[in-house]
Amino acid sequence: MISCDKENITFEDSTFVSDPEEIKWPFVYGQIFSENGETMANVQVEVFQNDALVGTVFSDTKGKYSTHLIKTDPDYSITIKYHKQDYSNKYRRFEFETSHYSNKNIVIGKETSSAEVTKEIYELTNPADTNLIKIYGYARLSDGTPVAGVSCEAVWQYLKTTNVLLIQKYTRDYSDQDGYFELLVPKRKIIHFKAYINRYPQQILAPCFEWFTDVNGVGAISQWHYMELGKFESNYNAKLREDIEFLTLSGNVKGKVVSCDGNPISIGKLRISINYKNFYFWNVLQQDQFTFSQDGEFNVHFETCPVENTSPGDYSIRVFVDDPISKYSGEKELELSEVTDLGMINLCIDNNEYPGEFDLTLGSDQRSFPRAFDNAIKGKDKLYMYFYYQEGNLYEEITLNSDFVNIGEIPVISFIYRKGWDKGSYIEIFEKTFEAKPEDVIMTITKIENDYVFGQVTGEVDTSQGRKSVSGTFRVFNK
Repeated sequence: MISCDKENITFEDSTFVSDPEEIKWPFVYGQIFSENGETMANVQVEVFQNDALVGTVFSDTKGKYSTHLIKTDPDYSITIKYHKQDYSNKYRRFEFETSHYSNKNIVIGKETSSAEVTKEIYELTNPADTNLIKIYGYARLSDGTPVAGVSCEAVWQYLKTTNVLLIQKYTRDYSDQDGYFELLVPKRKIIHFKAYINRYPQQILAPCFEWFTDVNGVGAISQWHYMELGKFESNYNAKLREDIEFLTLSGNVKGKVVSCDGNPISIGKLRISINYKNFYFWNVLQQDQFTFSQDGEFNVHFETCPVENTSPGDYSIRVFVDDPISKYSGEKELELSEVTDLGMINLCIDNNEYPGEFDLTLGSDQRSFPRAFDNAIKGKDKLYMYFYYQEGNLYEEITLNSDFVNIGEIPVISFIYRKGWDKGSYIEIFEKTFEAKPEDVIMTITKIENDYVFGQVTGEVDTSQGRKSVSGTFRVFNK
C-alpha cells in the first residue's frame, strides 16, 4: 500500500506513520508474528466499529500493519479481527481514553484438533457487538517472564458423549509477546476455559505441554481439561497459573557418517532421538535432506523438554542416518552428555526393497503382504522380517522373527500383526490384531535358493476378535 499522506514513510508494500500524533482519529498499528516468532505477511486486518465493518488493511512482508488510513469515530471503541487462512481468528478490542492510537504487536496461531475433541467452523459475526465482553489476562512464568504463543480457549456451546466432545461455539487466542491474551465471549453464557502451550510442537511425543490452567479443573467438560469460569456481565480478568518454570534439556550431538565401504556421505536423512530409560523416546530433530561436511561430519545443537523429576543421566541419544541414494542406513546410541560424540556411524544396513511377500490366512480371512524387508542390523544369520501392505493411508504390517536361518523347523521369537494409519512422518497404530505366543506357532524354512529364503508358519493365536487359526507362507531376500 502506498499513501500520499504527508510525513508517511513507506516500507516496501506497507505504509507506516512517522508521527502518530498527526492522525486525528483512533487507529492501531504494530507487527504480526506466528506462534514460533516468524513475521506474518498478508494477514487480513478488519476494523469494526459501532456494529459495522469500517475498513480492511493487510500486513506487509515484514508483518507490519496500520489502520490509520481507515477513518474511525473517536466516540466508539475499535474491534479488530486478524485473519489468515489456516490460522485461528484473533480479536482485539481497543478503548482510546488517554491516546487516540495504540501500538500493538500480536501473535496468531494455527487451529488444532484431536481425536477426542472436534470443532465446528465458527466465528464471531459481529466482533463489535456490545453483547460481547472480554475474558483477558497474562501468561507469565514464575519469575514474571511473559510467554508468547499460549493457546487460550473459551467455549460456551457444545455437545458431548462419554468420550467425544463436539465444540460448536468458541473462540481462541494465542498470547502476544507481552503475554497478553483476550477472548471476546457473549454475556450471560457459562464460559469454559483452558490455556496451555506446546513448547516444541514439531517434536512429536515430546513431554512439552505446559498447562497454564488447572488440568484437573471443574465443570461439565473438565474431562477435556476445560475449567468452568461462570457467567459474566462485564470484562473479566482470568488469572493463569503463576508457578510455571520452563525446564530445558539441551546439548550438542556430533559424529561422522560413512558408507559401508568407508566413504563419507554428503546428504542424507538425519534423525536424532532422545531415549528415556528405554521406556519413552521422541525425535528432537528430523531432516530428510541434511547436509554433512566434506568428511561426512555433523554437529547439531538440540533443545527439548525433560521428563518431570529426571536428570541428564537418565537419557541417551540415538542417531539414525539413511543414505537415499544407496538406501543403506545406520544408527548409534550413547549416553547423553553436554557434547555427545558418537564417533563413526557406518551405513551398513541394506534397506533396498527386494521382491518378497507374505500370504496370510487368519481364520477365514486372507491377506497378501506384497512388500518385504529383512532387518540386517540384527545379524545376517537371523530372520527379522517385516511384510507390509498399504492402500492410501491404511497400513498393515506383519513382523516375524527368529534367531536362526536353516532348513527345517526353527523357533519363533515374535509373530505380530498390526494395523495403523500412515501420518507421513510416522505410523499411528490403531489395532494390534494379534501377537502370537512363540509356543503357539511353528515356523519352518522349506528351502533356500536363488538368493531367497522360503518358509511357512502355522498355529493358533488370540486376536482382537477371539482365538483363530493362522497360517502363512513367505519369501524374503537372503541377506
